[in-house]
Amino acid sequence: GVWGFALGLFGAGVSSAMTVPLACAMAVEDMFGLRALSALATQEGTEAGRGPSIGSSLAAPAATASPDAAAGFGSPPQPRSARKWVGATASDRWQHGGRGAMMSAVVLLALIPTLARLPTIGIIMFAQVVNGLLLPCVAALLFACVNDARLMSAAPQSTWGNARALPCVGICCFLAFTVLSKQTVCRLVPGWGGRQAMAIALPCTLGVVTGLCLLVRSSRKMTASARVAADAAARRGAEPSAELTIARPRAANADLSV
Repeated sequence: GVWGFALGLFGAGVSSAMTVPLACAMAVEDMFGLRALSALATQEGTEAGRGPSIGSSLAAPAATASPDAAAGFGSPPQPRSARKWVGATASDRWQHGGRGAMMSAVVLLALIPTLARLPTIGIIMFAQVVNGLLLPCVAALLFACVNDARLMSAAPQSTWGNARALPCVGICCFLAFTVLSKQTVCRLVPGWGGRQAMAIALPCTLGVVTGLCLLVRSSRKMTASARVAADAAARRGAEPSAELTIARPRAANADLSV
């Protein structure tokens, strides 16, 4: 039993040490759009490697070389490291060194408590409390984002998906509010315990879930009204062209009759 528990702790530590730096780097990529820029740069580099097309080569004027370059008296060749960063974009810098630097910084930050001989148990408990408080916020924001038509215009969250996701958000909020009220309010009032904390957490959870439902409903109503307005504007823009096409044959017939 002891060896199995130790093996489980070792596997959890190794997996966390491998996934946390990579997850932080991927989060930075998504926040600043570096992943999309790197994909675009890779595509442009692939297209550039194919060479110019026949039409572009015929249309492009012939470049005239300067006398100094023809004689070999041009600028001195730059070292490979300098040529690597000349004209590099943010995505290029992130691909070549930014991701590795970010992951190394996260690993070094994780090693500081161990190297400084800080109380590890207290740090772990503090990290778990922070994770428990952040999880309901992330779940609520994720639920709001997947129902936002501006972000999910192609395939927004369905009603059945909301029915399955909303209880998960409610459970996360209920647990977080229970722990928070137990550690704050129940410590201030003598004689209060877990039941009072759950009694406080229940209306708070219902309020958060109701607010999310109202937010999703108002967002869908705004999206529907915007679509109706866009369709009406498109119809108004198409009506004059139809009237002109009908009026032109009438004018031609009138000229023939005259």
